[in-house]
Amino acid sequence: MVGEIVNGDATLAVSLGMDAAVLGLAGRMAGLALPARRWGLGAAVATLPTAAGLAGGPHIVLPLAWAWPVVVSAVAFGPSPRATIRGAGAVYAVSVALGGTVLALAGAGVPLFAALGGSLAAAVGLGRFWRRRVARPWLAARGRVPVRVVAGGRPVELVALWDSGNLLRDPVEGRPVLLAGLAAVEAALHPALRAWAAGVLAGREERPPAGYERSAGTLRARTAAGQGRIPVVHADAAQVEVDGRWQALSPLAIGMVAEPIDPDAAFNALLHPDCLETFRSMGA
Repeated sequence: MVGEIVNGDATLAVSLGMDAAVLGLAGRMAGLALPARRWGLGAAVATLPTAAGLAGGPHIVLPLAWAWPVVVSAVAFGPSPRATIRGAGAVYAVSVALGGTVLALAGAGVPLFAALGGSLAAAVGLGRFWRRRVARPWLAARGRVPVRVVAGGRPVELVALWDSGNLLRDPVEGRPVLLAGLAAVEAALHPALRAWAAGVLAGREERPPAGYERSAGTLRARTAAGQGRIPVVHADAAQVEVDGRWQALSPLAIGMVAEPIDPDAAFNALLHPDCLETFRSMGA
């Protein structure tokens, strides 16, 4: 009985890791934004059929396995039907490719965990190739670019759209503002900044947290929810991906709104046009 529990726990852990890898690759292939919280929740939901199989047998797993990617995609990439369908298609494609590689290697006598590791390594390599040779040119042709920002938290990667209508500048130093939904950038923020930004968006008049008085503030802007004040904070660092390498952008600020920037999740941030000049100066 103890051995079965250990094996079951190991199976769930491997399944969770594989599902997270599949979602990450699928998001990149489909050009869909995947915030960390949705990524983790989607991977957990994707693992449920495995847990059901361990509890009730293969007759539970098979019917769920065919339909479940649509549910997982809705959790990770939704709620837009368009984003859900695109995400589900990419999840199916990555799952078949990755699962087929694992089965082929295992059938050739390669130990299961070695087959899993080799398949993941191959998938990461394929994902990098896809990102550099397919996804990034596709995004660039549509005015979108991968951007990475951080402001007291951990670096967060966004898919940003060049927006000539975004003329916002922060009220402290006049930095150009990158506009994003709070959920998309909250991991990039220091916890104190995160709580302050949520309070401002909830309509509370709050001063910036201690230590951020000269790097955070609010400005009035028109959003999908109407006219109101939005929190703005200086980014510690901002980078743009050029030819597969991350390069620094000129100093910018992060402005946050309550709702996602694009309901279809094709992008999740809007770049100030001044950032385009910096991008061009890199030869991109």
